[in-house]
Amino acid sequence: MTAARKARTTNRRNVSWLDSIPSHWEVSPSKRLFGEQKQRALLDDEQLTASQAYGVVPQREYMERSGQSVVQITTNLELRKHVERDDFVISMRSFQGGLERAWATGCIRSSYVVLRPSRRVEVGYYTHLFKSHAYIQALQATSHFIRDGQDLNFGNFSLVDLPLPPEAEQREIATFLDRKTAAIDDMIAKKERLIQLLMEKRQALITQAVTKGLDLNVPRKDSGVVWLGGLPAHWAVAPLKQRTVLVARGRSPDYSEQDDGIPIINQACVYWTAIRYENVKWQRRDTMTGERGRLRKGDLLMNSTGTGTLGRVAVFEQDGEYLADSHVTVIRTAESAAPAFLRYVLQTDTYQGYVYSVLAPGATNQIELSREGLRRTPFPFPPLKEQHAIAGFLDRKTRTIDALNKHLALHIERLREYRQRLVTDAVTGKIDVSKEVA
Repeated sequence: MTAARKARTTNRRNVSWLDSIPSHWEVSPSKRLFGEQKQRALLDDEQLTASQAYGVVPQREYMERSGQSVVQITTNLELRKHVERDDFVISMRSFQGGLERAWATGCIRSSYVVLRPSRRVEVGYYTHLFKSHAYIQALQATSHFIRDGQDLNFGNFSLVDLPLPPEAEQREIATFLDRKTAAIDDMIAKKERLIQLLMEKRQALITQAVTKGLDLNVPRKDSGVVWLGGLPAHWAVAPLKQRTVLVARGRSPDYSEQDDGIPIINQACVYWTAIRYENVKWQRRDTMTGERGRLRKGDLLMNSTGTGTLGRVAVFEQDGEYLADSHVTVIRTAESAAPAFLRYVLQTDTYQGYVYSVLAPGATNQIELSREGLRRTPFPFPPLKEQHAIAGFLDRKTRTIDALNKHLALHIERLREYRQRLVTDAVTGKIDVSKEVA
């Protein structure tokens, strides 16, 4: 079924990704197929955004689809470049995700490179080729721009020769890949949605268990705390400081380049489900004084700075000598509080909302958790035996959900790998798509 193939040899750089192609295909210098366009923006041009997820689309469309805002260009507007629909754009992220196709006419910021396809080009075929892993690797090899902070430019693009199938085959490959990748993307989207639903179920289970208990028929009372609401009547509500012996920030590290120091738990180590010990760094032993930051088994570790990880908490369960750094708050509970139960309380959406609105208000770029505010925060405390029972119940339930999510994530990873391999094989002619298209 595969067409006869031939090897291509050339004195140009970065064509090894085209080690062989069907014998009737050509290999063309890329600048013969795509010319650089430097036309300035027209007066009525709509501002476009280049993205790896959606290609080059109007800013308003990008914000609607992504749910993210876009920084508006307010200076040097006259330098923006005009883009026609079906042009391609080399963006600042093209070394990661390939070239982006323009799905609308408008203008783009001046730092981007605009490529105009020639008449021999079937745009759909090159849309897939420019996003193939093999092509992106070839593009990356044209420069040390990642290390030196350089942007990709037309010179880099010109160094990578391109396959040129007959136009009819370009259309067949584009049709085949449009259909196949759409089906794969749909499967991925469904699995991602299922993961999202499972995570919502996980959060609902946690919130219900730590605020209502395991017996929903017991009498209830108003906790008097906005973020808690009603609680079982026999539960206590107390500031955290009454049920802890320590709420303290870790130490400022003096890092060692060797792994013979004391391991330090930092923000990268603290996740909802567990401590990731593979992310530890090392403290020089000759600089250690005092007990600050030293950990004990059963300590709760909470990320206390940042935006994406603020409030994450996990139980430290390791034996041996460890430290927490200055971006991690150590919570050491008294005998009347079970760390595993308290960890689940700290994971609830209601508490996390309280963290951002009350304990760490203000700037969004580097917010910091108030240690004293945390100590004063009222928490629910069932009898100790019930705390252990709730934590055990949630351990079992969340373990099942986490295992299923891990299984789904593995499926998604394999689907993405298959998609990438399929695209690369199709655009380089390793598979004959003509019968499938027919």
